[in-house]
Amino acid sequence: MDWQELPKAKAYRIALQKNVENIQDPAQTEEAYRLYKEKAESMKRVFPEFVCYLS
Repeated sequence: MDWQELPKAKAYRIALQKNVENIQDPAQTEEAYRLYKEKAESMKRVFPEFVCYLS
């Protein structure tokens, strides 16, 4: 996870990347989606007013 300043805006970007060796492998892509989902749910709990499109 990477916290990125946006110098020309009054905002920040939080970037999350998961390296997947073989995008064709369903187990690897499922693991990446699971990670993204968990992180998004955590962010929604911490920043509920900014994360509005997760149900």
